[in-house]
Amino acid sequence: CATDKTASATPEPHADSRPCVANYSSSGGFWAGEQIRTFEDFPRASKAIVFDSLVATFVSKGFQIANTNKESGTISTLTGVRFGTTAPVNAVIKSTGANSVRVELILTARGGLIVHTDAAQNLFCELLASVTQRKDESSAAPQPASRETATTTKDKAQKKK
Repeated sequence: CATDKTASATPEPHADSRPCVANYSSSGGFWAGEQIRTFEDFPRASKAIVFDSLVATFVSKGFQIANTNKESGTISTLTGVRFGTTAPVNAVIKSTGANSVRVELILTARGGLIVHTDAAQNLFCELLASVTQRKDESSAAPQPASRETATTTKDKAQKKK
């Protein structure tokens, strides 16, 4: 049975335009490992305040802090993934102007691990949503840690209740 291949795919009507999704990319693959990343620009942000808020969020979500360097704007963490292993999730905070910064998040999965796109995007979006830009700004209360980067259908159903 032939199909009509002339019809072009239309963009999803509810495409997610949040920077954590729009700037999402990955490289590598299942056998070699995968590097997954995103970024978001914060136009009214202090590098030091963003750094402090991200460190607090990583800790509150159950990440193990491996290393931090406020001067260079780097945070290296480990998070639990399937089968009792860990995966590094790193943040790089760069000044992009007098009062603006870019936060880059990078998750590195070793070969043989599958990272679901929605799970990675959800993690990145939660982390970036927690960023405090100024001292007088309070970020939303961090959600409880889900220590797994891949969520199951059962987990999603329980969250909707």
